[in-house]
Amino acid sequence: MTRDSIEEVTHCLQCIRARVKVRALYLTINRPAARNALNRAARHELHRPFGCFAHDERLRIAVGTASRSDSSCAGSDLRGKVTLAIGADSYLPGGFAGLTYRLDIDKPVIAAVDVHALGEGLEIVLACDLGVVGDHAELSIPEPLVALAALSGEVQGPARKIPHKQTVGLLRTGARIDARTALGFVLLNEVVPATCLLTAVERWVLQVMRCAPLALEATKQVARRSLAEPAPQGTVTRENPVAESILASRDAYGR
Repeated sequence: MTRDSIEEVTHCLQCIRARVKVRALYLTINRPAARNALNRAARHELHRPFGCFAHDERLRIAVGTASRSDSSCAGSDLRGKVTLAIGADSYLPGGFAGLTYRLDIDKPVIAAVDVHALGEGLEIVLACDLGVVGDHAELSIPEPLVALAALSGEVQGPARKIPHKQTVGLLRTGARIDARTALGFVLLNEVVPATCLLTAVERWVLQVMRCAPLALEATKQVARRSLAEPAPQGTVTRENPVAESILASRDAYGR
């Protein structure tokens, strides 16, 4: 089956901006008037470039960010959500925004947050491999405050990544936590002054690009499998389908 190229997909996007720099894919949510909340169209638009990224060997890393607004992503656009039933086609096989439950992306994805990530916006951050956030950003799961339940993965994300008491406080109060607190919960990799966010993200991109791509893919596969298996036996080298390719490649041992 022929897949669309990232160049073809880019020309079809309206709510999302996509660009390629060297071998990095940059995706920007572009709905500032809606606080970069994602409506059905935006969710579907994000799904397509992430699909291209998963299978395009030219692309090594993806960066997700948002256009200037008072929120980097306010989650779902509630003005449209009231018309949607659970299980409707707005929730794609890869999860919210085509990313939160996605299992075919073995390359690194970075979330760059300059203001706030709320609800499903926070779940996008948690679904990324790395999170770099401006020091004035806040994060929360506010669904209980508007009589909604967090059904798109927001519950599972914190529950897997932070201690139980902090998870309960985050999920059952709707309270916001600041970036430094989120860093202390190990939800993020780095907190920087907002004016330095792009510089910090580029530094992370360069660090990742120095690594051998096959090794990064295998590492992510092992990490994902280890979450579902009680013991490490199933994740050892010989059972990883990428392992033989790594050992035979010129990357191995610095060849």
